[in-house]
Amino acid sequence: MEPSAAVRLGELMQRHRDQRGLSQRELGELLSLERSNLSQFETGARIPPPDVMTRWYAVMGGGAEVERLYLAALGERGLDRRARRGASRTRPGRPRLTAAPVEVARLDDGPSTEPDAPTPTLAATDITAAIHLANPGGTPATTGDGLGEAVDLLRQIEASDLAPETLERIDRAVDRLCRSYSSNPPGEVRQEARRLLRRITVLLGGRLTLQQRRQLLVAAGWLSLLTSALHYDVGDRAAAEAAREVALQLGHQAGHQEIMAWSFEAQAWFAVCDGRYGQAVDFARAGQGFAGRATSAAVQLAVQEARAWARRGDKAALRDAMRRASAALRRLPRPSHPEHHFVFDPDKLLFYTATCFVRVGDAQRAEDYAREVIARSDGRQGDARWPRRLLTARMDLALALTQLDRPDEAAHVGGLALASDSLVASNLWQASELDAALMRDYATLPEAHDLHDRYLSARRSIPGATG
Repeated sequence: MEPSAAVRLGELMQRHRDQRGLSQRELGELLSLERSNLSQFETGARIPPPDVMTRWYAVMGGGAEVERLYLAALGERGLDRRARRGASRTRPGRPRLTAAPVEVARLDDGPSTEPDAPTPTLAATDITAAIHLANPGGTPATTGDGLGEAVDLLRQIEASDLAPETLERIDRAVDRLCRSYSSNPPGEVRQEARRLLRRITVLLGGRLTLQQRRQLLVAAGWLSLLTSALHYDVGDRAAAEAAREVALQLGHQAGHQEIMAWSFEAQAWFAVCDGRYGQAVDFARAGQGFAGRATSAAVQLAVQEARAWARRGDKAALRDAMRRASAALRRLPRPSHPEHHFVFDPDKLLFYTATCFVRVGDAQRAEDYAREVIARSDGRQGDARWPRRLLTARMDLALALTQLDRPDEAAHVGGLALASDSLVASNLWQASELDAALMRDYATLPEAHDLHDRYLSARRSIPGATG
């Protein structure tokens, strides 16, 4: 497993110190710290408190990577605290769960009825400090003591050139774009999302109330997350990472933990697709620390962790992550708009379960789940209700059929996936796995060569394809 974010943060802080030619004692004096405390921070044994990081940035200059690892370390600490609280509530002698990932029937149970106290994942001081560190040059506090100064300040806070209906239109537009992700061509959605982001950028430069500014930052955060996914879908990885980083920063500014959690989810998704499975686990666990217990982000992050464990062949860790995903899902109400990209619906867990099973070689169960997903994704009139989900489920089914020694069926199902109008660059890494499996084990079959030709044709025809 990759080192924790706290360990990597400490290593980076030490590299910065070494580059400056400072000893721990010398830097400790600059930061008003004991050498032993600095040593603990640089080994990852402790996470620096916010006031220490503020002084460290002032002396060392900081940087985006340091800030990102600091936030990731806070997220991991929140997840660990939640796990310890859960363990402390377990009755002595109570048997531990050993069940496999949630079955189809479990997904239809509806929201959990268990008590769910609103305990924040991160300490309030942690997240407030993280927001401050993202914008250390914020507005200074007012020091005047006169009534007139207070009234003037209140007027400035409440002053705005933005009509309320403008914010309402922006929120509706963001919601519409997030709901169109699953069924519309990514290039079209991306163009609209970028146009709306430019509009929000202009508005943020105007005179706004504090509440209006936060509402625009939140809208821009969701749009940046959406454009990150769309950039990645069409193969523009640099733009995807840049948009993800912007979303993280907007989440800081707005104090919106779920946007921050989704930014880590995107990072975990990218890592899974790139084969960086240890890092994917790290990012997913960090994000779960920010997500809270009853959010779609909590489910999606646990699922991304499960996908990474499946790739590494760790069935026990896979089951644990899927149990967390299932528990978080049961805390959510039935979504009124399950097509929303940042809403996790029960059928989506079926979809990811199939993906995980095929990666750990449980081909029969993977086939069962994938066929169930396909049945739920296909429309009654032949039009797919979930075209992107249908495409990926067919890829999973084809891989399972290959493992079950049914290569002709696998090639047929894989061909249906490659023929989909919804095929984008981010799907091709799965197609490459299917192509490699068929050409390795069934190279003499004409069906395998036919699929290979289709795969190569898809790679040539899709901009940004790297699969």
